[in-house]
Amino acid sequence: MSNLFLIYQLTEEMRVVDRPPEQRKGVLNKSWYEHPELGLCLFKAATSPRMPIPNVRNDWSEKVVYEISKLLDLPAARYEFALAWNEERQNFIEGSLSIYCLPSWFESIAGGDFLTSSIRDYETDYPSSYSVENVLIALAQNEVGCPQNWAEVPGIDRATDLFVGYLALDAVCTGVDRHPNNWEVMLGDGRLDLVPSFDHGSSLGGNLSESTRATIAASNFDPNLMKSAFWNNAGRVNPIQAFEIAANLYPDAAQIWLERLIQIDSDQIEAIFDRVPSERITATNAKFAQDLLDANRDRISSYFMAKQTTESPLLSDVRATAIDPIEQQSDSDTDDLSLGG
Repeated sequence: MSNLFLIYQLTEEMRVVDRPPEQRKGVLNKSWYEHPELGLCLFKAATSPRMPIPNVRNDWSEKVVYEISKLLDLPAARYEFALAWNEERQNFIEGSLSIYCLPSWFESIAGGDFLTSSIRDYETDYPSSYSVENVLIALAQNEVGCPQNWAEVPGIDRATDLFVGYLALDAVCTGVDRHPNNWEVMLGDGRLDLVPSFDHGSSLGGNLSESTRATIAASNFDPNLMKSAFWNNAGRVNPIQAFEIAANLYPDAAQIWLERLIQIDSDQIEAIFDRVPSERITATNAKFAQDLLDANRDRISSYFMAKQTTESPLLSDVRATAIDPIEQQSDSDTDDLSLGG
């Protein structure tokens, strides 16, 4: 019996045409479906002629990063492989399927809108004001909690701690697409909660060409070649730097997520890639992605080990809640769940 990940088929009859949830535009075509087994879900095509690099596809990276988030016990929207029938072309289109994970009585608020209402002059100074510090400040000041249906990780009981985990996931997977509309908070039951992580298609070198992955060793891949959406005084930072910034603000949470990253072994990662159908990923992409995961974990561990030798405790105990958001912003020189990515 095959142990490959399932590929779900979507028919025209499943398509949601009557008031589907809001979705934000992106390069890849998206459509809402009501699957008899999975419920409400968003289909995203694996590739598009509008992609900057030809023949690049994101369906496998969406699925792999979701599986890695499960190993970390990190709340994330569920992703599956899918085929959606295209009535106009009379063929099936390959892509990924993300299952809607908000309770029906909750309203989602995009990160950009949340920051605009929380941080003075955020919208005026965007994008330089889009910083890890400002996100954590806004989550702390609004007392945002964790998803109610999530089995919490011990020591992670507020959105600030959980967002550090999202950045840890981005760091190890080179996730570069956590822009202001690729994370959300949800409002319901008189409380604000962080929405599970979503839209990871640009991770693991998913936007690199096949020739780049074939010619550059992941261990030698410069992290600064893949910048995140976050800024600091020097400009945009890479995903590992974004996690390091968060680690200095919330060291206890960073330590918890680091320990979970270290506990994931290469066999578990290899087992995930072994289950990806061969038509969805090339051998070159799979090797580069696994090597990149190993290299990133080494880079992150080396940073923390260096901090341990120079500081006591492990990281300086600086809290985001101690930073005035307006003062911090003046010092700065600087698509998918609801689902929009």
